[in-house]
Amino acid sequence: MKIECIKEKLREAVAQAERAAGKNLALPVLSCVLLESADKGVRVKATNLDLGIEIVVPAKITGKGAVAVSGSLLYNYLSVLRGSDVIALSTTDATDSKNVNRHLTVSSDSTNTLIKTQATEEFPDIPRVDIEHSYTVDVTAFVEGIRTVLYCAAVTDIKPEIASIYVYSTKDELVFVATDSFRLAEKRVRVNGLEDQKGFLLPYKNALEVVRILGERTGSIEVGYNSNQVAFLMDGLYLTSRLVGGAFPPYQEIIPREFTTSATVLKKDSIDALKLTTLFTDKFNRISLKVLPKEGLFEIESKNSDTGENTVRIDAALEGNNIAHSFNAKLILDCFQSISEDSVSFLFAGEGKPMVIKPIGDASFCYLVMPMVG
Repeated sequence: MKIECIKEKLREAVAQAERAAGKNLALPVLSCVLLESADKGVRVKATNLDLGIEIVVPAKITGKGAVAVSGSLLYNYLSVLRGSDVIALSTTDATDSKNVNRHLTVSSDSTNTLIKTQATEEFPDIPRVDIEHSYTVDVTAFVEGIRTVLYCAAVTDIKPEIASIYVYSTKDELVFVATDSFRLAEKRVRVNGLEDQKGFLLPYKNALEVVRILGERTGSIEVGYNSNQVAFLMDGLYLTSRLVGGAFPPYQEIIPREFTTSATVLKKDSIDALKLTTLFTDKFNRISLKVLPKEGLFEIESKNSDTGENTVRIDAALEGNNIAHSFNAKLILDCFQSISEDSVSFLFAGEGKPMVIKPIGDASFCYLVMPMVG
């Protein structure tokens, strides 16, 4: 292999590909990125057998071939390399008494570096998804949909169907949902021309990497999937992930349709009050949230036998019946990272039922928290 390319473009591609590289002692080649000549440049590949990526970097190809090199080493090297913007990469074979070893040589106007490599024959193929369902969406909107609900997914593999992000489509809307059974977030993204299609479950760990890899890109992305895999396709990028089997819980059944009590407050006031009360919560982050419309009172209380107790009163527009519930304060605080509006509504459907939080002026986001018992 012999190529010339822009250093920064290769560094960016290796940085993204390296996120998908694996850490497998039984198969050390997974920690590598594979560089191979392609029709339009050099193709950068990486996989951990669960997630795979291919990025094409424009390059001048004067010799075809492929090489597998440590992703982290190559990224760090390109990050500190100074000098000309253009670098040359070539492979050479060196024979010792037992083996033929391939090396990667990286040259610039001031440096010449030889990097040891691994056998390309051991590098796994990146699967090509047999697409059964697909749609095209703005990549920024798609990433935002995942990011908005990601923190609600379970992080344990005991129940893989909730250790994932559920993505499905309805007429003109793409819906993202995540839950860990204690709270749930739903985000709806408007996509004109979209039709009802079967959804998929993207594993939590892979969803994190999808956000990191796609988060810096702009433009449209094609999302194509079947029951086992999903592929994300853009110009010069092919990203694929394993999907979780099984069914996501019928979450619509637990979201209340009608509410008996509401409190509308400023988001900042809510955050400040919750942060203050958490200084005095127990090990379960328990707070008591009281909405008393008849008394014109909205209070958050916390108690800790070791540190003390605290009560915060918040200015709010109140409606409905008096109600008091205990919640995990951290679960409430988490949702504010997904809300950009200045005001929110705390909505209650009665004793023992979940609380719903919605931003004022944005019907696309809904957050549900289960009350604590005992």
